[in-house]
Amino acid sequence: LVVLFPALGLFIVAAAVYMDVELGSSPYDAIPFIIATRQKRVSFRVVRIAYDVFVIVLAAIFGAHIGIVTILMGFLLGPVIEVISRKMKPLLLAE
Repeated sequence: LVVLFPALGLFIVAAAVYMDVELGSSPYDAIPFIIATRQKRVSFRVVRIAYDVFVIVLAAIFGAHIGIVTILMGFLLGPVIEVISRKMKPLLLAE
């Protein structure tokens, strides 16, 4: 646990930064951005959480082992990406 939670936090922040600088992303990461762009009524945070939770439930149905890190990633990645995006947007636009 001493390594798990700091590593999880670092991974979530690093993933949020890599997605926000738009240097490319995997199809899994791109789909929530596409959905959120087309659905103006729903924030990216909600779209990403719903998308991740849907995939986690689908994996569980097919027999995957779902651990605490998987659940935390499902609920934390979307909000952190949104916060990092708000903080980085002025920096990226300044260039």
